[in-house]
Amino acid sequence: AVGIMGLSRDGSVKGRHKAILWGMWVRPSHRRRGVGRLLVGHGLEFLRRETDIEQVLLSVVTGNVGAAALYESLGFRTYGLEPRALKTGSTYADERHMVLLL
Repeated sequence: AVGIMGLSRDGSVKGRHKAILWGMWVRPSHRRRGVGRLLVGHGLEFLRRETDIEQVLLSVVTGNVGAAALYESLGFRTYGLEPRALKTGSTYADERHMVLLL
């Protein structure tokens, strides 16, 4: 596989209008070749066919400028920043929370 991405639907009654894009990853040897755009594009097309999905949420580490630029080019907008969202050993990473209204 050269890339992978997950989509899940919020299971709560009041949140069923939302989907979450998670686990986006492209093999380093295939990055900057449009693979990520294809993966996310196909995922969004699938969600658009689901008439009750109205928005897609995702989080991206602030240092991952390329991924954030990809998401912005597809219409995602930042709605918040979570400081110290991830921790590896004693190192923290902030995350941008993004949304796309379908």
